[in-house]
Amino acid sequence: MRKTFAVAVWMLSVAAALWGDALFSHLIPFHALLVVPVLLAARYSGRIWGFSLAVLLPMAHAAILVSEGRFVLPPIHLILGLVMHGLTLILVVELVHRLQVKNKEAMRQIKILTGMLPICANCKDIRDDRGYWKRIEEYLSLHTEVEFSHGVCPDCMAKLYPEYADVAKTPDPV
Repeated sequence: MRKTFAVAVWMLSVAAALWGDALFSHLIPFHALLVVPVLLAARYSGRIWGFSLAVLLPMAHAAILVSEGRFVLPPIHLILGLVMHGLTLILVVELVHRLQVKNKEAMRQIKILTGMLPICANCKDIRDDRGYWKRIEEYLSLHTEVEFSHGVCPDCMAKLYPEYADVAKTPDPV
């Protein structure tokens, strides 16, 4: 349903852009109205639709100009304008696609824990949804993509291994 609605919206924006282009093309340089349907199509229907509109809309624009007799320059100017507008719109489609790929990758890498975690005040174990207590490392490894490496902080080193505490306080040379 959402996809059908998106397609309907960008198709309506094509009609609106062409209508607006016919009315206001003498006021708006580069025919900025043509970018909107290309953006919508690329975002909601994919690259193929975006590329299709990037090629077809400049042609439709040129057809409007020629049919209304508003294009009086040599045909080479029309062809160069078509190529420039088409390439610019294709670039817009490619940028939208790259942003979508980066967004998907970023979303894939983000795993967020939300809510309250019941944690033992003494041993720091965490109670899971089924009521079982798990070590914090195990719980976070199961629910995130975090990996742990273990060490001993200087305070715990002094408590647990006092004979090595002096060595631990000396920073490693880098």
